[in-house]
Amino acid sequence: MSKNLTRHLERMGITRGAVMATDLGDALAAMVPYRVGRGFLPRRASLLAKPADNVKTGKGAGTYTLTLAPADDSGTWNTCPWSTPECRVTCVLQTAGKGTLSSVRRGRRWKTDYLGGSPLQFLRVLIHELGKLPAGALVRLNTASDIRWELVCPWLFEMFPALKFYDYTKAWGKRGAMPENYRLTYSATGERHTWDHVHAMAKLHPVAVVVNVKRGKPVPAGMVDGDRDDNRYDDARGIIALRAKGAAIRRPGRFVMAV
Repeated sequence: MSKNLTRHLERMGITRGAVMATDLGDALAAMVPYRVGRGFLPRRASLLAKPADNVKTGKGAGTYTLTLAPADDSGTWNTCPWSTPECRVTCVLQTAGKGTLSSVRRGRRWKTDYLGGSPLQFLRVLIHELGKLPAGALVRLNTASDIRWELVCPWLFEMFPALKFYDYTKAWGKRGAMPENYRLTYSATGERHTWDHVHAMAKLHPVAVVVNVKRGKPVPAGMVDGDRDDNRYDDARGIIALRAKGAAIRRPGRFVMAV
């Protein structure tokens, strides 16, 4: 059975001092066995993907992303402890675009293995990469995961006050105190929420909803078209409409909410 990765990391009490005391060269070398274990050549690789590497995150200002294996796809760690059965089956990161490719899925798995097995080394490399980003850059650490980074390493956001961090989360009411430069959009699902829940939450926070609107068709009036770009950092509140994609189109079930 897969272990809860966010709980594992939170319990470690990872400090900035411990991470920064980790030699960067050693940390980079530590990733190699995890890559080899997933069938890659014994070479180093970036943790963060550039905006141009993804169609959605490349739109608008563009977002740098960290993409781990969703849910329990790694076979060892569960990165989405608040996921639902339907969202796991219809996950757009698994059933649409490059997420359907074996090499891409293996790439997400070695990063998950690396974070779970060598968190100090992983975070040292992540900090190194974040340090090279331009001021004002958008960063999404939970592209396919739901880790409470504000509890795992709250000091990380203080280190990079000029970067704009944002994520989606299904952990309604279970997140910690948010750093000034880390913002969340809450993900709704028909398995857990009604439109009354969504409208009530949207008065306080941005809420993303997968809806049965076809590609090329406008989203309902009063909602933000979340497919225009991936930048959720500037959304203070309201409903973010995301069109169903991948398996969600073929078997929407209760995951996709009708409008």
